[in-house]
Amino acid sequence: REKPHPVFERDGDDLVYNATISLRGSLIGTAISVPLIDSTDTLDVRLPPLTPHGHTRVIPCHGIQNQREPGKRGNMVITCTVQYPESLTEEQLAQLACLLPE
Repeated sequence: REKPHPVFERDGDDLVYNATISLRGSLIGTAISVPLIDSTDTLDVRLPPLTPHGHTRVIPCHGIQNQREPGKRGNMVITCTVQYPESLTEEQLAQLACLLPE
């Protein structure tokens, strides 16, 4: 049995990474750095404007090496969690009301 990894979950040969992004990043787009399991490098991923909570991005061939088929790798599956602010001032709420349509 495998020990849980502190950063990734495994789904077959795929690696699942949960990326927490800000509400601002969700609305206007943002870049995230995703660690790679077999190196100290990171993978820079650009998320588009209006990235919703639960959005999934699949990066082919960045998962686990398939043991039965050498040279074949699973995918990196990035799931986005949007972090909402815990509070907003009256001024911030008024500004948002002006900016965002109903």
